[in-house]
Amino acid sequence: MLFRSLLDLGFRLPAAGGTDAMADFASLRGPVGMNRTYVAMQGDARDVAAWTAGLKAGRSFATNGPLLDLTLGGEPIGGTVTLKKAGRVPFHARLHSIVAVDHLALVCTGGVVTPLALSADHRSADVTGSIDVGRSGWCVLRADADRARDPILDLYPYATTSPVYLSVAGKPARSTAAADYFLAWLDRIAEGVARHPDWNTSEERATVEARIADARRSISARR
Repeated sequence: MLFRSLLDLGFRLPAAGGTDAMADFASLRGPVGMNRTYVAMQGDARDVAAWTAGLKAGRSFATNGPLLDLTLGGEPIGGTVTLKKAGRVPFHARLHSIVAVDHLALVCTGGVVTPLALSADHRSADVTGSIDVGRSGWCVLRADADRARDPILDLYPYATTSPVYLSVAGKPARSTAAADYFLAWLDRIAEGVARHPDWNTSEERATVEARIADARRSISARR
């Protein structure tokens, strides 16, 4: 929800998967390294700087098992499809997974979901088609299952690509509903800040309040 809502507002955010140290062992869902990030890159795969640059450019997908690939309008993951007006855009989606998944779909601006066909064993897919694009926004390829499946040691298999972005008639991606969601969230944070009694200094409190105000201006500009 948060990821999609931020994309609806025009923020460009790559998908990444990671597992923290889980030092308190309070809610283990699986081993460290269960969630991973794959990045398309040129040259030496051991080049950390190139990997990081690829991630920042959005050429990634996050997964606990299934492998995904997507092109939309001829653009790879992280690219931008530029249209002079609304129209249909071709896509090519692929999935390979060591376990069966129940769902594979293109998920686009505003929560529009286009289900895609899986193979008979639900472990692969190679789908070519097209979708209607009416406004600027984004699309990702997403796969998931309804339950846990061994040997993936998680609640369920899952993967998502970073977005392929859509630019229609030069207009930016905007969403009143997403903006209102985050503005209400900021209101709750501001209320908590106002009630909090344990600031180290007045400058610390002022810094937090300034950051909330900056966030509010940024979100309001994207309604």
